[in-house]
Amino acid sequence: MSAWCWRGRCGAPVAGASKTVRVKRGTTVHVRLRFAPTEATVRVAGNRIRTVVHGSDVSWAAARSGGLSISVRGARGWVVYVGRLGVR
Repeated sequence: MSAWCWRGRCGAPVAGASKTVRVKRGTTVHVRLRFAPTEATVRVAGNRIRTVVHGSDVSWAAARSGGLSISVRGARGWVVYVGRLGVR
């Protein structure tokens, strides 16, 4: 997690991604949240990726490697997750 605001409280813990999630090209990546987002944006290497949101699941087909950011909004606030994705 890199930043969040939820129920009027906000934070921005600073921690770098120490590991890369590695998947095969074309694999569907699933991120399961603890809430149902009203909006989700995924970027890999700075490029916006087409996503599918179903309930609390955000998913997309892995096609490129790079820095990963997942921005989600819910009824009570927003969260931004960051990491690294390696596609082989």
